[in-house]
Amino acid sequence: MIGDDDNNTKKKYLNMDAKICETAGGKWAYWCKERYNNQYFQKYSAIRDVVYPWNNKNWDYTQFVRNNYDPEKLGLTRDTSISGLIKNIEVLVKQMESLISEPNPDENSKASVTDTPLSSNINLGVVKSIRDEIENLKADAEKNGEQIEKLYEFLLVNFAKNHKITAKEYGLASTLTQEKPYDDPFFDRKLDGKNSSSYFIQSGFCKTPHTTETECINNKHKWMNDTCYKNKYLYIDNSPGLKIGKVKGLNGLVPSTINTLSQLTPDNFMGILNGYSVPGLEIQNCENFTNRGSNITIMLGFILFIIVMIMFYHK
Repeated sequence: MIGDDDNNTKKKYLNMDAKICETAGGKWAYWCKERYNNQYFQKYSAIRDVVYPWNNKNWDYTQFVRNNYDPEKLGLTRDTSISGLIKNIEVLVKQMESLISEPNPDENSKASVTDTPLSSNINLGVVKSIRDEIENLKADAEKNGEQIEKLYEFLLVNFAKNHKITAKEYGLASTLTQEKPYDDPFFDRKLDGKNSSSYFIQSGFCKTPHTTETECINNKHKWMNDTCYKNKYLYIDNSPGLKIGKVKGLNGLVPSTINTLSQLTPDNFMGILNGYSVPGLEIQNCENFTNRGSNITIMLGFILFIIVMIMFYHK
C-alpha cells in the first residue's frame, strides 16, 4: 500500500499535469487529462499489478486504424470526375482489405506508442525528454520535489502557455512504464509487435516456499497470516488472426474478432473453471496450488469469463 504522504505527493503532480493539459488547450485537453489520470491509478494505486502491462491492456484498436488507414492518407479525393471516383473506390477496397487481412496490432506495433494520436510537432521530443526526467526524479520525490516542480513550471511557461505544444502532444510525451510483477518464466513473453494487445491479469493467489516475511517481500510477494503468497496470473493472447487448428491466418480485425468469439465456448469455459488453460487463455501454474473443484474456483472462473467478454467487446 502507498503511504498517505506519498499518495498526496503523486496527486499533486497529477494536478500539475492536468493544469498543463488545460493550459495547452484544444480539443485534446480532456483526453490528455484522462491519460494522466489513468496512468496515476494504474501505476501508483493498489491495482498496479492486477494487470501487466497496462499499456497492452489499453491498446487502442480504433486509433491504430486511424493512424494507418485514414482515408486521406490512402488518397481519398474530392474529385468528382470518373478518375476521382475510381481512386475513391480503390481507397475503399484498401480499407476493406485492412479489416480482413492487415493485423491490428502488427509486427511493428508498440503499445502506447503506435496506437496513440500521431504528431509531427518538433517540440514533442524535447517535452518527452523532460517528462522522462520528471519520472526518473519521482523515484525519490521527497528528495527531488523542488527540482520536479521547477521542471513542471518550465513545461507550463515555455510550452503550454506559449502553445508550442498542444494537449495532445503533452499527453503523448508520457508513457506508462511497468516492471514485471515478479521474476517468473511465465512472464517471459514477447509483448510488442503483434502481441502489443496481449497481457497478463491477476486471477488469484498461491503459496510460495518462502518462510520469512523479509524473504517474501523482497521477492515482490505478499505476506498474509504468516504465509507468503504470490499473485497468480492468466495470460490473455490477443494476437491477431483467425485460428484454424494450430495455424492463424486472416490477420485483420474482423477475423480476429471472430476468433475471440469462437473461443467463448462451453468446453473452454468449463476448462477455466477446472483450472486448465484454453485457447487464448493460459493459466499460470504455481507451487503447492491446485484450483480444481472449489467454490472459489467457480467464482474465479465466472470472473474470467466476464473478462473475456469485456476483451471481446473492447475490440
